[in-house]
This record gives sequence, structure tokens and C-alpha cells, in this order.
Amino acid sequence: MNGFSVVTFTDSTLALEHFKENESDYALVLSDYRMPCMSGIELIRQIKDRKPSVRTLLMTAFEVDSKLIHEYTSNKILNGYLQKPVRLTDLRQEINNQLHASELKLSVSGP
Repeated sequence: MNGFSVVTFTDSTLALEHFKENESDYALVLSDYRMPCMSGIELIRQIKDRKPSVRTLLMTAFEVDSKLIHEYTSNKILNGYLQKPVRLTDLRQEINNQLHASELKLSVSGP
């Protein structure tokens, strides 16, 4: 992504620690549903507790109850959901949509 830094983790605990130390640098968090140490949804929930304005995407190859996804999106814990396999063009489009939504929210609410 042009103009953005991407940081990757295979351990959700390390990802959360990095977020806590650098939360002002985060505009978007993309997490897998199943991860070691804590689930992706728990990671996202803890991130949203610290910084509600960060955009969040969850992706998974596993079946997830659609009612659960609807509940998380309705409560603004999740801003988007992707079912694997995900085409790169679809992932890129969803990331652009989320970043655009974040920019719109910032321009409406101010710095």
C-alpha cells in the first residue's frame, strides 16, 4: 500500500503489545479469526477498547456464525469481514474502502 507501513505478526499477544506501544500509528487492523494465544476477534475487541476509531477487518477460512459477525459489525467491533480464500484484488479493495471510511470520519470529526 502506498504511503502506509504494514506490520505483520503470527502471535496475537505480540500484535497487541505492538499496538499498545504504537496505537497512534494505526489506522487499520486486519486479523485472522484463529490465531495462537488469543482469537482474532478478542484481539480486535481489545484494540477497539483502546482506540475505537481504528478500522478493523476479520478474515477466516473457517465457518463463522453469521449472527456473530452481524453482532460484531452492528456493535462496531468489526468494520469488515472477509471469507478465505480472498482474491488479492478484493483484499486491496476492502482495505481501500476501510481507509477511505477512516479518512471521511476524520474529516467530519476534525483532528
